[in-house]
Amino acid sequence: MNREFEARHNEALRILSLLSKEAERLDEDLVFLGGSAVQAILRNLKRLSIDLDVYYSGDAGKLITVLESGGYQNTPRKSLSPGIFEFHTARKEGVMVKMDFLKIRVPEKYTFEKEIAEPEKGKFVARVAKPEYLIAAKLSALAVGTVGRKTESETLETDVVKDVYDFNSLCDEFPGLSAKTGEALLEIVAQQNKLRKTAYTMEEVFDSLEKTLKAIAHFGKKAIVTQGAIKNFVEYLYGETELTRSELAIMSMRALYHASAIQRGEDLSKGEEAAKKEADRAYVSQCEKALATAGEDPEMLHELKIFTPKALIYLYRSKFPIDISKDT
Repeated sequence: MNREFEARHNEALRILSLLSKEAERLDEDLVFLGGSAVQAILRNLKRLSIDLDVYYSGDAGKLITVLESGGYQNTPRKSLSPGIFEFHTARKEGVMVKMDFLKIRVPEKYTFEKEIAEPEKGKFVARVAKPEYLIAAKLSALAVGTVGRKTESETLETDVVKDVYDFNSLCDEFPGLSAKTGEALLEIVAQQNKLRKTAYTMEEVFDSLEKTLKAIAHFGKKAIVTQGAIKNFVEYLYGETELTRSELAIMSMRALYHASAIQRGEDLSKGEEAAKKEADRAYVSQCEKALATAGEDPEMLHELKIFTPKALIYLYRSKFPIDISKDT
């Protein structure tokens, strides 16, 4: 775990406490979003998130004034989408936190009040995006990106790993949200289309998501995530947690299965049960054969079968809702 990241993570929560209290005083809506919000609603912290993402209904300048009164030095950053995002960087005692203010409203039905621990100062209450909205936001980011994110960014590989990791963390803790997540994803994609002036259909979104997640799961030359990016991501993990390429492949294919189940309106429990059969070589071979017949990349199937058969089962379940062990 990176101690600098831990300091920035804690500072982001202190800043959120100040912003939330001032927004409440001004009777404005402030909603906690992004990776930091994901960690805030989990029972146990999984990874450090060093930036602060919020939706704010009022004038962000008033919040910045409060931060400056609290001893923070603020520096505005250039926004790729100034009508949508306002970017700032806050510094105090050598610790830096990037703050992104989203100007597009997050519907109230996708928010709730959450008590959050503020480092060394007890607890405070913030309005946070609900799990289904955060899960849908991760899927949208993996499919078509996020307005405000630089696609050529040097940290893009790490960002993609964060999205997959956060998605899995949320699904572990909040199962059974398929229908609600699907509704939230429709809303987010519609919003992204409006912001980008695009017209992505949901079918295109799921197709793009499938391509991205398969590329993340690759071990060989087709992989879009390098070993260096995985190593960089590990520095964000809380405690002594590690992440291997095999685990990343499982997480990616699990995300693909969940996305497919959401698209089909399917109960996720069957696929999760099937994934437990990773030690059943006959079952795994049947999955590989069915996927090869369906036109999947043989190189990828071989990689998954050898290194992480659980990921292969998730890939199968993303394609075939019927269990092949019973499909005669």
